[in-house]
Amino acid sequence: MALLELEKNDIRGIIFDCDGTLVDTLSVHLDAWAVVFKKYGITTPISYLDKFNSCPSWFIAEDLLKLEGLDFDPNALADEKEALYFDNLKSAKVLENIVEYVKFYFKKMPMIVLSGGVSRGVKKSLEINNLSSYFDRIIGADEEFPPKTEPASFVEVAKHFEIEPNNWVVFEDGDVGLENALLAGMKVVDVRKSPLIIEG
Repeated sequence: MALLELEKNDIRGIIFDCDGTLVDTLSVHLDAWAVVFKKYGITTPISYLDKFNSCPSWFIAEDLLKLEGLDFDPNALADEKEALYFDNLKSAKVLENIVEYVKFYFKKMPMIVLSGGVSRGVKKSLEINNLSSYFDRIIGADEEFPPKTEPASFVEVAKHFEIEPNNWVVFEDGDVGLENALLAGMKVVDVRKSPLIIEG
């Protein structure tokens, strides 16, 4: 497969989402949520979660509990789901077509993982698949950092590496992450599309 020529698009840094972009963890997340739904009698269809790709579990839990009219602690619900996810993470495999970019651009430009998942799960999924050492920084949703539900998340990465936003490309599978990367002035690659194209 021919890789997109990032340098020809003035790209000097790459941000990767983790879940659904580098590692195929979607089924592990959905299985964990399904257990939580059943335990607490949540009747919302599991397909409701589709629109929340790239969003942290606490953000999903807050929205879900409002929708269901339940008076639970969203952080406790999210923690329970994350524990289930973490226990089954070893079953997730890498998405080779995106990992090719990681290996090809290693040490050629800064590469960051910016995830809507908690750090423990993100780091474990990368470690299991021997990917951790490729990245200059790995940022999870539980760190003191703006969430990917805000453009500020992407802007802060750009500031840290002193590279202008329009010189970054973001590989993402979630609408929220893609929209906020574009609002931050970055280029994006929607990994759900075939063939891959650079947008923005």
